[in-house]
Amino acid sequence: MIDSFHQFQGRVGQLISFFDDAETISALADIKMVNKDKAPGITDIDSHLTKLRSNKIDRRIQTYASGIVLLYGLFEQYVEEIMVAYLEEMNATINNFDDMPRKIKENHTTLSAQLLINRDLDKYRDRCSEADIIQRMHSCMRNKPYRLNTLAFIDHKSNFRIEPLNRFFELAGISGMSTLLKKTIAFREYSASRFPGQKIDNLPDTIVFEDLDDLAWRRNVVAHGWPDDTLSLEMMKERAEFIRVLGECIYEALRQSVIPHIIKHQCYPLPKPLFVINNSIVCIHLEHGSLMKGSQLMVSRSAGYLEGKILSIEIDHVQQMEVVAPPSVDVAFSVDFKAKDNYQYFVRKAVM
Repeated sequence: MIDSFHQFQGRVGQLISFFDDAETISALADIKMVNKDKAPGITDIDSHLTKLRSNKIDRRIQTYASGIVLLYGLFEQYVEEIMVAYLEEMNATINNFDDMPRKIKENHTTLSAQLLINRDLDKYRDRCSEADIIQRMHSCMRNKPYRLNTLAFIDHKSNFRIEPLNRFFELAGISGMSTLLKKTIAFREYSASRFPGQKIDNLPDTIVFEDLDDLAWRRNVVAHGWPDDTLSLEMMKERAEFIRVLGECIYEALRQSVIPHIIKHQCYPLPKPLFVINNSIVCIHLEHGSLMKGSQLMVSRSAGYLEGKILSIEIDHVQQMEVVAPPSVDVAFSVDFKAKDNYQYFVRKAVM
């Protein structure tokens, strides 16, 4: 999942750089050359600037149109890819198909049958075959080992406004995505400046996610002709930043959904901390189990889940690579996140 997220963030960053470059070109076009006959090449430069000035309106529309199509396309591609990545992680985490969330089990056969019909569409080309789809369907009927038809869950008939986005994730058992997004730290920080003095929990989705709905509308207008209404480059950068934040929040919401399954199927609990030092060193009395430097940790807390890793381990101030109990022993380990003594800590089992 993290790879899809990082790729998306990088591509949105490139698009914002494109808007920055467009602003630079507009600023250059407004430069009035003086003494242009006194240096070689100045006349050529001035002729190019004159051409840029004469094409200002066309350039603005072309930048707007390409920016809108790219921005929406990036978002739609990301939503589909992050859904596939989420389902692949669920598949790798849960050994038995029967233990999958109810919605995934209920929708898998129907959506897989639809994938069989749609497999020749461009979005599925070279990504699945008739035999592969059928084999995966059959494996889920056998319960284990199994492989989900993850591509079956990315079928959608509408552009991703907020309501279609909710319905899209509902198919995989993630209810009320818009509500989950509003609970993330990144979205609350964004909303504090976007809706100052207002509680986004009290605002309807049509207001909170207006920029997403507007982007989908503008994409449709551009796709079907020459746009009469455009946005300034500054507004385009604001929309791109909103989509960047939205992508980050979707990733966080999906991580919060998958971590409980990781804890249930791939982790073992650690004892309640004796105390925590400087929010970075957790001290426990280990009676059973093991700890290893670099082990992945999952953390349950009232505000949701955290994940991180063990940076170092000590017993009586002596560094350890691994600790195994019994015999029971007091252990201190440092972590790469803000730790508290009222959190519940889990160690992810090593994948064999």
